Order: sequence, then C-alpha cells, then structure tokens
Amino acid sequence: EQLLNPLYLILFAFAMPLQQGEPVLTLDEAISIASKDAFAVRTSQVAAKKADDLMEQTKSTQGLNVNLSGAVSAINRRDATSFGGPLPNLTKTIQLAATQQIDISGALRLAIDATKLNKVAADLAVESERVNLRSFVRSKYFTVAALQEMTKVADADVNAAKERLAKAKVRFDNDAIPKFDVIRFETDLRR
Repeated sequence: EQLLNPLYLILFAFAMPLQQGEPVLTLDEAISIASKDAFAVRTSQVAAKKADDLMEQTKSTQGLNVNLSGAVSAINRRDATSFGGPLPNLTKTIQLAATQQIDISGALRLAIDATKLNKVAADLAVESERVNLRSFVRSKYFTVAALQEMTKVADADVNAAKERLAKAKVRFDNDAIPKFDVIRFETDLRR
C-alpha cells in the first residue's frame, strides 16, 4: 500500500540513479518538488485568501459609505396642448447619500476581531500544511534511502550465497561434502 503512494514512486525514481553512479535527488530538492503542487497547501492557501477577503469586507462596513446614483427619463409628448402647455423632454435626477455606521453595541468590532482571528488561523493552517508536507517528504525520503541500503545488503548477500554455492559444488565434486550441503546452499541462494 505504501509503495503505491505516488510520492514514494517519485522519490524512488529519483533515488534509483544511485545504483548507476548518477547524482541523487537531495532532500531539499525532493521537498521543493513536492511543495510545488501540494494540494493540501494550495487548498489551505485558498482558505487563507478567503479569510483575508472576508476580513477586508468586514472592515469596509465600519467606514463612511457614500452612494451616488442618477437617473434620466424621457417623456414622450403626444398631446402636450391638452395639459396646459409644453412638457419637458427629459427629467434628470441625481442622489447622493452618505452613511456612517455607529457601533454602539460593539458587534461590528467583535465581528472584525473574529475575522482577524479567522485570518490568523487560516495562515497558521497554511504553515501547518507546509510543515506536514516537509515531514512527510522527509520520512519517505529516508525510507527510500533505507530501502536502497537494504537492496545493497541483499545484493551482497546474493553474491556471497553464489560464492558459497560455487565453493560447495567444487567441494562436492571432490567428494569433500555431501550433496545435502550443496542443496542447502542452492536453497540459500534462491531465498
């Protein structure tokens, strides 16, 4: 299950050149590669951006709000003489409204403080995801390094078993040991 993890496969693919004598992916490079497209980090960054937007939106409600609106309407004159004279063609209206919210109960201040704390929590969540990612990559990196070392040890064991088998066959051909010992060395090599 763990070996099918995509990060394991990436790290193992980069670590494999060690056997051919090529340069190996460093731990910092592995963390950098993983950090580029880390889904958990990106989603926590989006949540932090939303918290920042909400904080700015909440702050904006406490200032002076000015609204300016205008309207122009045209009057179609069909029978202007029956109403006592000519009617104007256009009517223009402009409105300007200024409002200032007064926070007597302190609810707005509490809402602003809550959104600030939400933003701090979202920023800490981003950093937490980054730390978790680095920890995960570091753990997998060293697991792959340990597996490589175990592969080297296993290769050395196979070579030693081949040598013991070759020597046992020579000794068997010289009637120095029984066939049982040769079979035991063959079994050791297969294992």
